[in-house]
Amino acid sequence: MRTYRLTLTVQGPVLTRSTAIGGYGVDAPVARAADGTPMLAGSHVQGKLRQAWAELNECVRAARCAARREGTSISGPASVARIGQWLGRPDEGEGQRRGSVFIGDLFATVPGAVAATRGRVAIELSTGAAKERALAVLETPFASRAAVAFTGRVTILAKDSEADVIADAIERGLNWVPQFGGERTIGFGRTLGVELQREDARAPQTHASASPTEDPSSPACARLRLVLRFLEPFCISAAPRSNNVFESESSVPGAAIKGALANQMAAALGLPAGAAVSADPADARFRYLRRWFDALRFLHAVPVPIAAAPGSWPVAFGADPPLEGALAPTPPLRGWPPRPRVWPLSLVAGRKGGLFDVALCEGPKLIDDTAPPPADPHQRSGKASAPRFVHDWKGDDFARANALFGLSEPPRALRLRTSMDQHLRAGAPEQLFANELVLPDQHLWVGEIDLADVSADQRGGVLDDLIELTQGLISGIGKTHALAQMGLMAVPAEAATPAAAESLAPLDGHFVVTLQTPALLCSNLDLLGAGSGQDKLERAYRRAFANLSGGRVELVRYFARQRLAGGAFFLQRFAGNGTYLPWLLTEAGSVFVLGATDRGADVAKTLRGWLEQGLSLPESVLDHHELRRAPGETCRDASLWAQCPYIRQNGYGEVAINMAVHRTCDLRLLRGATGAAP
Repeated sequence: MRTYRLTLTVQGPVLTRSTAIGGYGVDAPVARAADGTPMLAGSHVQGKLRQAWAELNECVRAARCAARREGTSISGPASVARIGQWLGRPDEGEGQRRGSVFIGDLFATVPGAVAATRGRVAIELSTGAAKERALAVLETPFASRAAVAFTGRVTILAKDSEADVIADAIERGLNWVPQFGGERTIGFGRTLGVELQREDARAPQTHASASPTEDPSSPACARLRLVLRFLEPFCISAAPRSNNVFESESSVPGAAIKGALANQMAAALGLPAGAAVSADPADARFRYLRRWFDALRFLHAVPVPIAAAPGSWPVAFGADPPLEGALAPTPPLRGWPPRPRVWPLSLVAGRKGGLFDVALCEGPKLIDDTAPPPADPHQRSGKASAPRFVHDWKGDDFARANALFGLSEPPRALRLRTSMDQHLRAGAPEQLFANELVLPDQHLWVGEIDLADVSADQRGGVLDDLIELTQGLISGIGKTHALAQMGLMAVPAEAATPAAAESLAPLDGHFVVTLQTPALLCSNLDLLGAGSGQDKLERAYRRAFANLSGGRVELVRYFARQRLAGGAFFLQRFAGNGTYLPWLLTEAGSVFVLGATDRGADVAKTLRGWLEQGLSLPESVLDHHELRRAPGETCRDASLWAQCPYIRQNGYGEVAINMAVHRTCDLRLLRGATGAAP
């Protein structure tokens, strides 16, 4: 992978319309970054590059045809660019194909004038006068004929020899583009110059809380802390609410990180995007990583604010680190906060907004949060009221729960996109869609890599290969192909657990399991049979936990939420020619209260396995979705990555057991009620 610094110099005025609301009376506001800097969207520049390459390829073909008619020949390649391979191909029945060139947003090097506008008006053909109600006010922060430089980053996923060819084609293509931005027919955004310079890379450092010479086979290296600092906005859409609006999740799934690394490795090896990298390596590079790649477990990366609130553990960078450098956390690793936990769906809110946990309550209770803590749900009070579950919460309730668990929500922005008609040079009909982007300002994303299934004597080799592959950067994350800076460090066992370490000792004779990420616990076919929907779901969950525990635990009660995952992409990617059956996911935060059975002698061992490795897929899910594990597989579900995305190696099925919030009904007693994590 290579990164380049792209500088486009255009002549003012320049207009790239923003989808955000502009100032009063402004019809076409300029697209700006979070700090107000005018910008050119990377998707716009990439679309212009695609059009330029298509025109240049047509010119080359026309010149070759003319030379052939004249009995001569033209030296050189048959085309300027391999557009489908370099920029990706649209969906033509086999799913979309990612490219190897990603252009980020470009930002003006000068801020421009504030509140500078100019007007346009339509002319009435019959009278030659201004048309009524046809005045448009455009924001134009740059003066006419002013030279404005926009700079951004270009990422190329390819071998070094091919990257040089692609970079040369990018520079040629952008020089072919006459203008950038809107209002092209009246002289806005004329291209004055294009400069593409390679950014120097240097090997990153790997930070550890222990000695740098620590034995790679030690337990401290069985789990790595993964910290991402996104350099661009990203969009990871889990459950689209409509056909053309994609809302992003705040966290980054382990599947997205692992898939981006797989594409990055394939490009480094000269393989096409999406190729399997875990086959027996004929190429000696990344030998250990390729051998154990399927067995690596990537946990979801959760957003953590860089400037933490007073009273909580801080995370800071200090000076802005260079792109090529490694992350340098301050203070050291032991001062970093653990990955924030998802609050359980067993939380309820009282009349005054006080939070309570009812996971261990035997039945419905009235709660009085006006009395001083602790509130006694068994004591009747005239001010007691029915608790409100998450379905009835308002914004303040969610804010209190997030503050209690140290969860932070990064800012977001909506960005509209459309396909262009290459003949009309206007928006194509029925091609408009919108991405809700997560803006990475002032946030890090903290995840982990679990190497427990990797042979202890080869963990060091896997880590070395991972560092060599990434060079401190991961590219191609999410729908925007975002680029992120990466830091890796060994996590000692005592630092890998939350501040309030879970105890596997039963709470009132029960074990409370809370999903931290979505999990496949049952399928739609498990819900067949007699009874109400509630009865069917309870039977399905009861069978799932009996199967996963070998009959050592049984379901007592649960607080869960479900959603379906499917659609055309899943049908093409995973079902193939088989029967289409959407995945029935149990959402993060779902709570399952379990009790030990007569065969519960090894229940602590079972629960510890869930806590350290995550939940595997139950047998019913394997049967109903026709999933087949590899013969003799030692890492459960690792070989299913091409058949099912929701396996534990992709970060799904992560659990917390007996969290601190379940040890008391009245959460006002917890230290975290004042803002710190419980």
